[in-house]
Amino acid sequence: EDIGLPEGWRAVGGDGSGTSEAVPITDRLDPGAVSYVAVHLYRPPPAAAGDPGTADIDKCITEWEVVFSYTQILRGGKEKQVRRRCQAFLEWGEPIRAALDLETMANSGFPAGITHPSNLAKEKEEGGSWERAGEGDNVEGGCGCVVSDQSVKIRCTLGSAMPKLPAKLEYVKFGTSGGAGETSVKLVEIAGRDGVLYKGCSGDLSILRENSRIGISYVVTPSTGQTPVKTNLGSIKVKWSPLPMDLPSDVKTSGILGDSGRGVDPLFHGPLPSAGAEVKIKNPTAIVERPPFHVDVDMPSECKLGEMVKVVFKIKNLVKSHQRLGLKLTPSEKVFVDGKIIDTIYLNGLKEKTLEYNVVFLEAGASTFPSVSIVDLKKMLFVVNEEMELPIYVHA
Repeated sequence: EDIGLPEGWRAVGGDGSGTSEAVPITDRLDPGAVSYVAVHLYRPPPAAAGDPGTADIDKCITEWEVVFSYTQILRGGKEKQVRRRCQAFLEWGEPIRAALDLETMANSGFPAGITHPSNLAKEKEEGGSWERAGEGDNVEGGCGCVVSDQSVKIRCTLGSAMPKLPAKLEYVKFGTSGGAGETSVKLVEIAGRDGVLYKGCSGDLSILRENSRIGISYVVTPSTGQTPVKTNLGSIKVKWSPLPMDLPSDVKTSGILGDSGRGVDPLFHGPLPSAGAEVKIKNPTAIVERPPFHVDVDMPSECKLGEMVKVVFKIKNLVKSHQRLGLKLTPSEKVFVDGKIIDTIYLNGLKEKTLEYNVVFLEAGASTFPSVSIVDLKKMLFVVNEEMELPIYVHA
């Protein structure tokens, strides 16, 4: 059976029955001399992609045993055959742990009327605008919701999973693009990157040790012909190379006899040098949904202090049925707004409504447009949610 051993190596034992094959160490060991025996153990990597943060599940312990046979030379030249048994254990585990965070529509200012429970709206008790009535992303098995054919950001933090086992991060690539059913997931990237999200560099900057972290962000676009559908948003491939571990303080490092027989330093401790291993990690699971509305905002990125600028909201009804929406805008002392504050919007099937506001920013620096909430009054679902920070900034 091919278990993926590096070229030039072969398996000895490993089936629980041991082996009778003797490996010579040294012809003679004088009093006070030391000869180390290199025992190389190998565990095949898992074939399937793992869920993020599940490095602990892959941990296991291998118990192993080595029998030393030698001839003890006694006084007077007498010889005595001796066999000594050495037992030990080794803990296996992925040295890389990944934490992935998905920017779901529940945390977006433009949920566009998705039916996910986290998007439910209700009237605030003190009157005025609406507030979220859903339970957040902890419903539906902890899955958030993303909108089909719209980009969504994934944040990935890579860290050390085993405190005493450092690893060098070689690269991170976007993996599979297929999802469940008719769903596909595409990476939004600069041309020529070929899916590479991170590439290691020389020195210690790419080495993951205890309490070290490397963070990357990337954007994917899911697309589905079904709605809603629960799926993984693709996967990532993380390649790492092993690094030697520090020797215990009681190890003698001078007068060493023999070698490992593989050109490896007999004092080398920890993972053997290799070309590295590639680990597949699933991206977060989400519910991909085709929403009934599309919201677009047009405003300048900068303006002069006290200068009037125009902000335009465009809301398109993506279904054939008639829709009735409620609009409420919360005024701000930092921004003067001329336009509808409270309104009921009627949208026929597949039609678009434009809301125009004349705005004067009264403070210098980066400012946001005043809080706006737009709700589907029939289903009480947010189309625009003022509780979330709207991604519309202007620098005055």
